[in-house]
Amino acid sequence: MKRLMGILVPVSLALLTVSCSVRVNTNSKSETDMGSHHVVVQPGSGFTSSSSTTAGDDAEYEFTCGDVTVAIRNEELIVNDKSYGMLNPGDDVLIDHGKVLVGGQEREAAVVADPA
Repeated sequence: MKRLMGILVPVSLALLTVSCSVRVNTNSKSETDMGSHHVVVQPGSGFTSSSSTTAGDDAEYEFTCGDVTVAIRNEELIVNDKSYGMLNPGDDVLIDHGKVLVGGQEREAAVVADPA
């Protein structure tokens, strides 16, 4: 019995130290084209959706990636309901861990006013 206890105690202690870990790949990215703009969101998400509408000269694109929503409305860049200014045709957009970069330059946000 002593010999059996000598084996069970270390095995029981080893089982108590087993743990579980979850890894999130912070280098993952999700990307899409929105009109003439290539948009990348980091970290990416497996849950994405996109839509676009055009009427004459007006164009609106929306891309949702996890908790990040990117909209381009008549060349105005809007990320999570904050305006990041106007885009030039072909500008690339990167949303990297909350920072918004257009053509490699970081932009500051302004709250989007509700149209009344």
